Amino acid sequence: MKKQCFGLMVLMCAAAFAADVAPLDVKAGEWETTVNTQGAGAIAAAAIPPDVLSKMSPDQRAKVEAALKQANQPKTTVSRKCVKKEDLSKPLTLGNNRTCKETLVDSSRTKQEVHVDCDDKGGKVSGTVRVEALSSENIKVDMQFTVAMNGQTMSMNNTATAKWLGAACTEK
Repeated sequence: MKKQCFGLMVLMCAAAFAADVAPLDVKAGEWETTVNTQGAGAIAAAAIPPDVLSKMSPDQRAKVEAALKQANQPKTTVSRKCVKKEDLSKPLTLGNNRTCKETLVDSSRTKQEVHVDCDDKGGKVSGTVRVEALSSENIKVDMQFTVAMNGQTMSMNNTATAKWLGAACTEK
């Protein structure tokens, strides 16, 4: 889920959910997105069953717990994405993940809100993605997800900003 959120941030920001919904009023071209993630390490921690942890040596367990603690630290990722004119009218999705259902809650040329429900073999994810076009060259995104895995529930919060760099794309 984390990987999907990063890779699709700008397309989410620039796309409409359905043909009868006007796309966000943003420019086509190259966009730079900065994503701030909090709570992603909790997903990794929940993926390790307690019985697996109990079978580890104290040294192994300490290393795993240190890695999980590091993963729980806030993380910032910067990426660039070319958004083509035709991308602006494509439906909003979280990618090729067929286990997710997106439901449009609210939409205008400056704001969109989508509720997401994913049911995968590894667990369930539900949350809300709020996208706001502050201008045709600046976007703000807030994502709040609840993840349920191995009987545990945790939260993952992402915020992002995207800025338009220009009409020409350097992406290959």
